Amino acid sequence: MDWKHVEGTQTEKPIEFDATTSKSTIYIRQNIERVEKEQDGQTYEVWEYDETQVPMSDFAAIASALVSSNKTGVAGAEDAVCELSENTDESIAALEQAICDLSEEINK
Repeated sequence: MDWKHVEGTQTEKPIEFDATTSKSTIYIRQNIERVEKEQDGQTYEVWEYDETQVPMSDFAAIASALVSSNKTGVAGAEDAVCELSENTDESIAALEQAICDLSEEINK
């Protein structure tokens, strides 16, 4: 995956797995930090993080590979990946939950 260092001005902390901002792209973020910047004598805060963008159509294959490489698996992740092709709000919510579960399992 191609990671880019990004600066964001959101008021809330950006989420790590964002499948709701776009219907065609999933944003995956890591190393999210709030930092102070200064410009023209004014101090302001931004979020800095590394981000990659994955087309929704490619994500099912990536998620399946992650699940397959994880020996213990994550309950419900495969079902969420299958539902991804339907691109409904319900399947996106299930996918987000499966991604969070998968991330926690992998990081154990």
